[in-house]
Amino acid sequence: MDFGFLFQRYEVITNAAREGARIGVLPGYEAADVQQRVLDYVQAGLSMSAEDAATAVGTPDVQLVMLAAGRARRSPPPR
Repeated sequence: MDFGFLFQRYEVITNAAREGARIGVLPGYEAADVQQRVLDYVQAGLSMSAEDAATAVGTPDVQLVMLAAGRARRSPPPR
């Protein structure tokens, strides 16, 4: 039963990262929007307070992800 709880929490954190990545590649969103989306997902998925979710997630380095996504969009399409 403990493994089930651990796996569920792992999935929530993984999905929160995916949600942040989805927001990060859309035009018009900033790093703060990505961070907030991840925090909201963790808070809802793990039934945590906003403070506990912020402590659990920390402050991810969103700039690196957004820069890499921006570079990927500018590259020419493969032939």
